[in-house]
Amino acid sequence: MDIRKKKIRDEVLTIEDKSIGSAIGPNVSLERCTLSIKVPSKLIIFADPCDLVDCTIKVACTFANCQWWGKVACLRCKFLGRYKGNDFGKRDIFRRDMFKAYGSIEDCDFSDAKLDLCRFFNTDMSRVKLPKWPNVTVLNPSGLIGTYEKVQWRGGMKTIVGVIADSPPGTDAITFFVPEIIKRHRCTEEDIRHAIKHFGNVVMWGQKTGQVRYS
Repeated sequence: MDIRKKKIRDEVLTIEDKSIGSAIGPNVSLERCTLSIKVPSKLIIFADPCDLVDCTIKVACTFANCQWWGKVACLRCKFLGRYKGNDFGKRDIFRRDMFKAYGSIEDCDFSDAKLDLCRFFNTDMSRVKLPKWPNVTVLNPSGLIGTYEKVQWRGGMKTIVGVIADSPPGTDAITFFVPEIIKRHRCTEEDIRHAIKHFGNVVMWGQKTGQVRYS
């Protein structure tokens, strides 16, 4: 399915053909639509300008390593499903004349999604609803650089904290799904909770707080 040069309202759009790639954009505006994606992210390209307003984005399988959100302006959208390694918001990863940092995430809701290794660039995180535990979101991740060498991290947490602290410029937040951290880095939930206490600025249970609140 290719969607180009269209304004669509109040429709359900399903992308499910795995035999060919699909393109959304350029010059696309979707309003109050449901975008149901049933193919891997490698089969989808977003092209700017592409505007999603009051839409629901549902992915049926893990939507992995998608960098194309930087070409999509999302306003009051709700995200459902699993997202891994996705970059949301404005990020100049291509030449300026090609990319122009079009993408944005404003007043969007990820509270019912699962996010792992997802980053938000140049985004007002106070206007984003984030998923709850076992998701953890670290705000201003580069601020951990000073803490990285000072703390005796447990288990395999030093590796993951290093990834957080080494976030590129413009990263306002990075999210992790705790069960995946445990599998990847051979650590325990207690190791993760110990690390979080040193982060200082974390979002859990959908609230921004300097003190981590557990259930």
